[in-house]
Amino acid sequence: MIEIIPTVAVLIIKDDEVLLVKHTEKAGYLTGIYGLPGGRRC
Repeated sequence: MIEIIPTVAVLIIKDDEVLLVKHTEKAGYLTGIYGLPGGRRC
């Protein structure tokens, strides 16, 4: 079964650019994938 993890994300747009982050192994997500800056409860 898939574990649901409560998360929150922020979309930052400045001068027609969007901030993305690259997930690393420490993120516990798909390594090397780009996404929105976010956080989760521990």
